[in-house]
Amino acid sequence: MVVRPGALPWLLVALAAVAGCVAARTATPPTSGAGWGYVEEPRSGTGARRVLFTTDRYVCERSRHEDVKPDFTVPPACVPLTIGRGDGYWLIPALYLPTGSYIGGSTREECEAMEQRQGRNMPIPPRGFCRAASVRPAP
Repeated sequence: MVVRPGALPWLLVALAAVAGCVAARTATPPTSGAGWGYVEEPRSGTGARRVLFTTDRYVCERSRHEDVKPDFTVPPACVPLTIGRGDGYWLIPALYLPTGSYIGGSTREECEAMEQRQGRNMPIPPRGFCRAASVRPAP
């Protein structure tokens, strides 16, 4: 590909716009928040758990219904959850769900694998956004 000197500013503007779109949806998890979610356990009994969190119960139930994988159990329903800074899980923003939704795993490796799968069709896939978080049943 040959880029003419006059085209370089437009190319940089286009790349900045794409990067801005990605950055707008990749905020770190909130300091605390309440919503709906579920935890999937590995059917084998060993390995990382997966979690989904969103502020909308309908979005959670729809995701739970569509998120059927042979290697993980499907919980019977979404439950009230709170997330915050802490440990126990690693979360990333769920780019395919409304803002304020997160997915992740109980290990950083699982979170990074989910991040890679989520960004596989993006021109500039986000990397390095997994953040430690606590995920607990809401009181």
